[in-house]
Amino acid sequence: AAGISRRTFYRYFDSLEHVLYAMTRRSLERMSKLMSARPAEETLRVAYHRASNEAVQRGELEDRLLTTYSQVVDRSPEMFWRGLARMEPSPRHYYTDIFAERLRLQGRDPADANLAAAVILGIISALSEDFREGSEFQARPDLVEEAIDRMLEIFAQ
Repeated sequence: AAGISRRTFYRYFDSLEHVLYAMTRRSLERMSKLMSARPAEETLRVAYHRASNEAVQRGELEDRLLTTYSQVVDRSPEMFWRGLARMEPSPRHYYTDIFAERLRLQGRDPADANLAAAVILGIISALSEDFREGSEFQARPDLVEEAIDRMLEIFAQ
């Protein structure tokens, strides 16, 4: 599907589950670098939003990898979730570390990062399911931002 032979594929990856794991890790590491590069005075929310917008600016190769990744996820969502469950460090751990660093920069309690990570991953998971059910996957940081706004409105009521 990605224009490579099975032999070449299995030279680099043990399984399709492993490629999903590698792509997820790659994405999380990129987000970590982008968040670290944001100015210290930006709040967690602003830094996350701006880093997310930067993350969707990809080249042709990255677009092809993401398309292949989403095709594999569409064909086998169970394999995707199994792979995430086995991933070490977990996506939640990655986001907790990213967010804790941002909170430390602002003199805030980094313990809040764990909850922030859980919320963001819940939003991303829900949006991902919507895309899988309806249309081709597209990274849309604006939808994450809208979901955060809506969540804050719900809790403020």
